[in-house]
Amino acid sequence: MRFLVTGAGLVGTEVARLAAARGDEVALLDARPGRGYVAWRLGSTPHLIRADVSDPLAVDAAVGGAVPDVIVHTAAVVGRRCYRSPALATRINVAGTATVVEAAIRHGVGRVVLLSSLAVYAWDRLSPHEPVTEAEPVEPRSLYGVTKLAAESVGRSLAGARLPSGRLSVSALRLAGVYGPGQYKGGSAVGAALAGAVAEAVRVGETRVPTMLGGREYLHARDAAVAVLADAATPVEGWRVLNVGSGRAHSADELAEAVAAAVPHATVTVADGERPAQQPVLDCAAARRTIGYRPEVRLADGLRWLARDAAAEDTLAVVT
Repeated sequence: MRFLVTGAGLVGTEVARLAAARGDEVALLDARPGRGYVAWRLGSTPHLIRADVSDPLAVDAAVGGAVPDVIVHTAAVVGRRCYRSPALATRINVAGTATVVEAAIRHGVGRVVLLSSLAVYAWDRLSPHEPVTEAEPVEPRSLYGVTKLAAESVGRSLAGARLPSGRLSVSALRLAGVYGPGQYKGGSAVGAALAGAVAEAVRVGETRVPTMLGGREYLHARDAAVAVLADAATPVEGWRVLNVGSGRAHSADELAEAVAAAVPHATVTVADGERPAQQPVLDCAAARRTIGYRPEVRLADGLRWLARDAAAEDTLAVVT
């Protein structure tokens, strides 16, 4: 199978790594790819295309040249970075999605997988005691969530478009907070803070876990990528949306304990400040039933892997 993956960050490179490991052809598209990071994550440099996802001509040329069976669209401006440049975030996250899906239609690519986020949900209206299903109301409270919901709407509206052979199938995966050995310069602030706390514990011997990390559900990039590939391999007629999470939220104290277990020689405490309430977790029953998704990476293992990378003084492991 041939994949074109937009975004050479944490999830994009993990999708490419797993796909290449099973013998698939992979091309990575990114406006400013970190070639050293990509080589470190994949063990080699794949077909790397430098292009902005909101540039129709560049994306059209990339899709036409790669001739993919599936496009996995991960490229985005993430989290609080959206507020630094709302116009850029909207252009990349919304117009970029439209550009990618349009190119898929033009070149007859039958399958597009969009990465979305738990940020699309109306968290203020959800029960703190019940898992969040895909049927819950969507009313984002952040600009990032607004753009991801708009990107979903673009995908939904174009799903089912007629192709030279068949019709376009589009799915969106609403991910929990992703962490891992990431290129965080354009990615999740939460993932960067968690990875940074682990790296500081390894290199300094002590760290303070930010309180804002507490109460959240964390998803390792490997599980996210496994879900992407499983979704891409599972037929869908028109449109599908699925939650992808780990099934557990962790308090700040639990995170501190997990970091301490990953770095036994370090002193790990929780920073001062108000501790957020525990959020409900994503209900992944639909993903389990539809694509066979089950999270496999425990937080303890994910943090231990981050500690291993930091101990090796691999500066590409955490880029803040």
